[in-house]
Amino acid sequence: MDRWPRPLRFAIAAAIVLTVLAVGRQRDDPGDADAPAAAPTATVGLLAAAPVALDALAPDFELETLDGGRARLSQFRGQTVVLNFWASWCPPCREEMAEFEQLYRARRAAGDLVVLAVDYRPLDSPAEVRRFLATFAQRNGAPLTLPVLFDTAAGEVAERYGVAPRGARQATLPVSFFIDRDGVLRARVFGPVYGDLLLEQVAIADAAGG
Repeated sequence: MDRWPRPLRFAIAAAIVLTVLAVGRQRDDPGDADAPAAAPTATVGLLAAAPVALDALAPDFELETLDGGRARLSQFRGQTVVLNFWASWCPPCREEMAEFEQLYRARRAAGDLVVLAVDYRPLDSPAEVRRFLATFAQRNGAPLTLPVLFDTAAGEVAERYGVAPRGARQATLPVSFFIDRDGVLRARVFGPVYGDLLLEQVAIADAAGG
């Protein structure tokens, strides 16, 4: 004589089968809560293979920002862009930064211009940049508010823009590029940009945008 009544044996067997099926479905389910999150698809660095040339689209890139986010050059379409390559140890870079900030603040309300300050990482560091920014705030009575970006450790974006070759032990900075509202490079200046020269180059990019 069986130890368990037949109806109970059937109920136990059914429960085991359902449990096995549920575990199998859970393992195969791509939406499993314990599954690792998908890696970001955005790439830090260059996003376009095109060379840098006047009257052509400026090569797109995405870089990390001072606050830990990311910024992409193409996200500023519709605005005149002053793209400045600099370093915290560079005296002319330090001097022109106040004028860049003044220009950025003057046109910030209109939202038609942005200054992107790309730090040359191969010869600089985030810690040194933050020390410079603290000094800037003390000297000017207000913090720097324009976007500060960090190039890749190898200086990938600076290399493409002709600022310095990859692996360079020195770089001649600053270098500035003036890009119109359509993303087209209209002017570039090797060396500091002050006063009338800055306004003239910005005016060229302003007038060229569609």
